[in-house]
Amino acid sequence: MATATWNETEVNQKLDAAEASVLFNHPFFAYILLRLPRVLDPSCGTAWTDGRVIAFDPAFVMKLSHPELCGVLCHEVGHVAALHHLRMEERKPRPWNIACDAEINAWVLNEEGLALPKGCVPPMTEDKAAEDVYVEPPPGQGGGSGGQDDDPGGCGGVRPMLNPDGSQMSEAQQQQAQEEARQMVTQAMNHAKAAGKLPAALERQLGPLLEPKVPWREILNRFMDAHVKTDYSYAKPNRRYSESEIVRPSLHSRHIGEVILANDTSGSIDQDTLREIASEMLGALELYAERGTPPTLQVLWCDTKVYPQEIEDAEDLRPQGGGGTAFSPVFEWVKEHALQPAALVYTTDGYCSDFGPAPEYPVLWILTQRNASFAPPFGEIAYTLHE
Repeated sequence: MATATWNETEVNQKLDAAEASVLFNHPFFAYILLRLPRVLDPSCGTAWTDGRVIAFDPAFVMKLSHPELCGVLCHEVGHVAALHHLRMEERKPRPWNIACDAEINAWVLNEEGLALPKGCVPPMTEDKAAEDVYVEPPPGQGGGSGGQDDDPGGCGGVRPMLNPDGSQMSEAQQQQAQEEARQMVTQAMNHAKAAGKLPAALERQLGPLLEPKVPWREILNRFMDAHVKTDYSYAKPNRRYSESEIVRPSLHSRHIGEVILANDTSGSIDQDTLREIASEMLGALELYAERGTPPTLQVLWCDTKVYPQEIEDAEDLRPQGGGGTAFSPVFEWVKEHALQPAALVYTTDGYCSDFGPAPEYPVLWILTQRNASFAPPFGEIAYTLHE
């Protein structure tokens, strides 16, 4: 463990300088680094991350050269990018760190040309995953405990992501954390690719990790559960009761509670997929039917113009348009009609960059095919191709 004296201001200044170098020269790592709060942990010996923060032993920081510290920053970001904090499962901390270091040191040393402290784990010579080189230790030997002794490479370790109270995350929490991490890494890759600085080896290795593991229906239902509101409005009576004297509130309040399904009509989305998505959304709205209000769904078809439709059954979908692709007209249409939807789901193949300003309501993009170039500036992403 490092024993040098340190001053907090000097430590942070040194970290700031290394971070600035990463921001200017390594866009992939910079994108993720900016999203990870910095913590000083004098007890850890070197550095560590759990996917939520990056922690540094101040004494360790002070003994490193500037190039070595830049390498350590990218090393820790590499753990997060490779989802090492979520892939550990029942593996032992110390050998897991060795395997993970071998995987990401290839990026840091060979692909990015950075330096690391002496004694680090040698990088892999082939494109392999940490799981491929992990060696389970004999029972009771060399497993580590998840603390400072589990950094055999001396350049920063990885710890499993836990709840804030230190308890293990549930399976649902793990899945959500994985999806959020995948989205962040995908956007980091797009950021680096746009700058022309995404190493091919890194792209090859991360590609399989970015495949969504949670079925799109589960993501959609979680999204709907989180954002749909059970509000009613008598300003727009339900059409099913228009011929009777009974006045019932409509699901589609012009001010709150509306849920919208927008669809890219560029010709790449098949009708069966659209019907499945609409059915899932209508199903999530069935709670309204329990109170006498049959669920209806506002549908917006869009190429470069919006064609609205309201449906009560997924079989009623009638696509319109088909020339060109733009996303912004949908959000402009919602604003022009003074709608304040609880949520908007947008189905698309993702081959468009016309997003417009970020709306105030949550958005879920459902892609019908793998598209590494799709990097929306707002919203969550799901894919229909994974079940």
